Amino acid sequence: YEVQEIPCHQGSCRAPAGTRSFPFARFTRTLHCARVTVLEVIQKSAEFLARKDVDSPRLQTELLLAHLLKMPRMKLYLNFERTLSDLELDAVRALVRRRGQREPLQHIVGSTSFCGLEMSVNRNVLVPRPETELLAEAGWEFLSSLNSQPATALDFGTGSGCIAIALAV
Repeated sequence: YEVQEIPCHQGSCRAPAGTRSFPFARFTRTLHCARVTVLEVIQKSAEFLARKDVDSPRLQTELLLAHLLKMPRMKLYLNFERTLSDLELDAVRALVRRRGQREPLQHIVGSTSFCGLEMSVNRNVLVPRPETELLAEAGWEFLSSLNSQPATALDFGTGSGCIAIALAV
């Protein structure tokens, strides 16, 4: 893992001299004014998650980084050379560390997609499984078979409420 050393910006550098630890690298490196790009973060974070046996480590890393940078995942590919600030690096390290500890990606980013809808989730609710979308689809089919008769669906004790929301939309 190589970090490009650059000269201090005529005293305006915010990065302190000294040792900075990259938890997803296999060693600690002394940095001063180091620039770490989006591509480098993706590569090293994906390696870290792979060592932790996280499924689809590169995809998981890209989703975390896109969430952090508030941009669509595909836009990361157009910004591979973008340098991350110290605050962004610290934040992505924390997110990657949490994912490496097996915390669900959806809990980390605070949302998940369900039946084409973006649902808020947190650690207090279960993340809807893909099979649950089949249940919602069966609910739609049943409710639509009632030939425009008023219908009521009850969804209780289910956590995120994704089934009720999907049926109501």
